[in-house]
Amino acid sequence: MRMLSVDPVDRWDTLDQVIAILRAERAIFPCVEEAKASYRRCAQDNQFYETLYNKLFETTPAIRTMFVGRPMEQQYQVLRDALWLLLSFRQSEERGEPTILSGIARTHARFEPAQFELFQEAVLEAVAQHDPDGPGAVAAWRDAMTPGIDYLKMKAGKAALVSA
Repeated sequence: MRMLSVDPVDRWDTLDQVIAILRAERAIFPCVEEAKASYRRCAQDNQFYETLYNKLFETTPAIRTMFVGRPMEQQYQVLRDALWLLLSFRQSEERGEPTILSGIARTHARFEPAQFELFQEAVLEAVAQHDPDGPGAVAAWRDAMTPGIDYLKMKAGKAALVSA
């Protein structure tokens, strides 16, 4: 839309600038699409989520208490949706506040930013174990998830400052 702006001040300065931005964006999308394809291979199998939670419980045992009395199948569905949001965040046009991901950040604000990294590593280990594409799928998930994880860490950090 900037290229079509009536006011020259709102348009890009040069065509080279537009080309560079388009090339950078194009380089991003293959990892997102590859991660989404991997998600489709993994997300329908409850074993994927069981592996993910077991990895998470190994690294952060205190998290297990959050799920006492809650059916894990219900949690798997919540996680299924959250993973899709994380994988889609980089491509999302949802940049204003509040966003669906900012809502997740609010409900997880008590976590330290490092815990989101542990979560990401648990996801990646589960992908490595359950996706036949192995390292390629893991790399795609890491690249696609990182902007969403960074967003959650930033929001959690702000929430911690506000509550302090």
